[in-house]
Amino acid sequence: MIDLGNVAAYGVIAFALGTFWYELLRRTQTDKLRLTAISFFGIIVAEAVVAEGVFVGGPIVLGLHPFAALIASFAAVYIDIAWQERKIWPWAVIEDLQQLARPFKLMKKVKVSVGGEEAGENQTTERIAA
Repeated sequence: MIDLGNVAAYGVIAFALGTFWYELLRRTQTDKLRLTAISFFGIIVAEAVVAEGVFVGGPIVLGLHPFAALIASFAAVYIDIAWQERKIWPWAVIEDLQQLARPFKLMKKVKVSVGGEEAGENQTTERIAA
């Protein structure tokens, strides 16, 4: 039997994961209740699938499988965003994440020599410079 404390913990975890996924996908969410409900629904579906024995859920924390909760809450948030924006293809929803990767693509490798000519051998190391 599930205690009231576990249900409250599920709600807090659902809110935290929902907020994390919406922020990661760079979407604003003004309705915190919807954000929590979508993530909570994903977590409950994942727990039902794991309890049925279809997938292995991994370790259990507070009666919750954290890995299944992560995957299911992301899937629920992703489906909600795709539904709201009427976008089907994943790259249409996740295209904003390319802006996060752009600064890392601009980094260049620079060769720096260590040691002098008097030491006999020059050792070169590669460093990343912006």
